[in-house]
Amino acid sequence: MKKTVLYFLIVGILFAVAGCHKKQVQEKPADLIPRKVIVNVIAECYIIESYLQVLTDTFERCYIPPFLYKEMFNRYNITRPQFVSSINYYLGDEDQAEKLLTEAEAIVAAKHEEYVKVDSAALAESLRKEMEKMQPPQ
Repeated sequence: MKKTVLYFLIVGILFAVAGCHKKQVQEKPADLIPRKVIVNVIAECYIIESYLQVLTDTFERCYIPPFLYKEMFNRYNITRPQFVSSINYYLGDEDQAEKLLTEAEAIVAAKHEEYVKVDSAALAESLRKEMEKMQPPQ
């Protein structure tokens, strides 16, 4: 389910970007976030949005997003206006935007694989301990 939501989110963003056929010449912001950093920020935005999709409580959906984004901005030492102006700049060029989003998607996929391995190892260890408890004493 989470993979499906993430997939549609990524595809939706790519279609939105691909819909802009003209290159939009935008002036480079003075406080432009470096490309390597913005790719990681976009990847983290994907993860945050995926997490928010699984929340069922309306209260959580209203109050958690600002906190998560604020923490992310603090971690990368960027501001919301800086983020917006940098996104507008990078996504103004269709080719550059597609490459940027593809890189972000690769980061998300790598993190997902990492989490699956950790979860699988933790599950295996938990099952091993439970099986040991079920063994009759010798």
